[in-house]
Amino acid sequence: MKSVLRGIGIFMLVLSVVFLGISFDNVAVRVKKPADLYADDYSVEEMSSGDYLHVDVYALLDCYAVDDWYTDDGNTKTYTDHNFFYPLPVFDVNDPENTYYVSIKAHEEQKSKFESIADDTYDFLMGAESDFGENVFSGDYRVMAMEDELYKYMKEYFMELGDDEETIEKYVLPYNLIPVNKDNDIGVVIGVVLLSLGAFLVITMSILIKREEKRVCGSSSGLDKM
Repeated sequence: MKSVLRGIGIFMLVLSVVFLGISFDNVAVRVKKPADLYADDYSVEEMSSGDYLHVDVYALLDCYAVDDWYTDDGNTKTYTDHNFFYPLPVFDVNDPENTYYVSIKAHEEQKSKFESIADDTYDFLMGAESDFGENVFSGDYRVMAMEDELYKYMKEYFMELGDDEETIEKYVLPYNLIPVNKDNDIGVVIGVVLLSLGAFLVITMSILIKREEKRVCGSSSGLDKM
């Protein structure tokens, strides 16, 4: 029975590695502090996929793409989720005269806040307001390389605004900021639970099996002397 329980523990350890491996990015962000996108020690020109950032979103351009998720039973489409993508202006400390843009993703429940910030930004750009205002959304994000199709949509958005291709290639960066939800990662939770229980079973059962083997060896030695 002890050997069986130890085997179960080993299996749980293997499963924990699988779950934690799948959720590696979110495990990583749990153990390090995010860099501030707008801090003096972070340069957007050095941005790379995998960066973990804290972003205070106070300026946005209008939504340029929507990603709808739905199920289709052949007769009816049932929408299950909507994601929205906005151009986010980034002001580089090493290049203060220019503004770069990356994409930022918003879930459906964040849409109204992002739309409000985009409206305030428009008012500022049109001269109706003297600053961006105090409308801010703060969150932690992971930098991901943009899919080709999404990047194409974003470049087309700036072309419609009148920017030429050379300007777009220089200032519209192919990165997407994906929100990190550190409190709702079932993969991490399952992985940690399996790791803890598996380690407990393996260590405890191994100790008990060793003790049992020693008792058996002691009994055999006593019989030999007789």
